[in-house]
Amino acid sequence: MGYGMLALDMLGHGGTGKPADPAADIPRPISRDIADVVDAERPKKVIAIGYGW
Repeated sequence: MGYGMLALDMLGHGGTGKPADPAADIPRPISRDIADVVDAERPKKVIAIGYGW
């Protein structure tokens, strides 16, 4: 149907290591990383889904 999906591991979860610098584990830089990935993929439309503990 033409749908695509990006599934990103957050720092310290899934297959990624925990950052050594605590400043890297805050929402603003993490959000910027997500936006950079989406910008690089250039989708026509984005529906973002997330969760928190």
